[in-house]
Amino acid sequence: MKKIPFFGNSLLVLLLVITLLLFTTSCTPEIIPIRGGEGIVNLESKSYTLDKEGVVITVVSDAWSYEPIDARYSFTPFLISIRNNTSGDITIDEDNILMFDETNTQYGVIKAEFVDKALGSAQTPPPIIFYGGNYYYRNWGGLGLEFSYPLRYNQYDSKIIPLAFRFGTILSGAKARGFVFMQKHSSESRNLKLVISPVGSIATEEGEAAPTSLPQFIFKFEVTE
Repeated sequence: MKKIPFFGNSLLVLLLVITLLLFTTSCTPEIIPIRGGEGIVNLESKSYTLDKEGVVITVVSDAWSYEPIDARYSFTPFLISIRNNTSGDITIDEDNILMFDETNTQYGVIKAEFVDKALGSAQTPPPIIFYGGNYYYRNWGGLGLEFSYPLRYNQYDSKIIPLAFRFGTILSGAKARGFVFMQKHSSESRNLKLVISPVGSIATEEGEAAPTSLPQFIFKFEVTE
């Protein structure tokens, strides 16, 4: 019996992995912005922009395509851009961003450091006898299916912390941009509402900064299969 070369088997495994990846990815639910009475929605880029009282906020859904890709399955990431066109500073903290579904279930922000740690620690240590400790397993799941394939450690470079939104003060005329990771919404959710409540500041007679209210920014999305 003629033996199949090792590289032939490897190629077969690679093709199977690629096919399964395309299959599971294509079945992943999409988060699509809903056109409303205000703001600008671009369905192609899945972006939603609101401009209120000198503060411009753009939210992009399904924008995470970086390592680890698992972040989009374990959390609900949004790419958020905020431009401060007011004459004062504004502040955005984790408590200023909340997400709700159609049942009014509330979801909060998960700090990027926690997201990175959670996904990193979730990697199953591979058998050293087979891989010499030079690989880790990436898990994929979808439609009740789950499989793992090995990748070299040096092929893994987490972008979660470098690309995360940095909370805090945004100076007058400045812009902040990055990913915000929300708790994973329920698998039964079909409508999501992202609420961003920036806090402004004005100078008092004593020369100190006092907080002032700014309008809420409400972004509505539909979850589709």
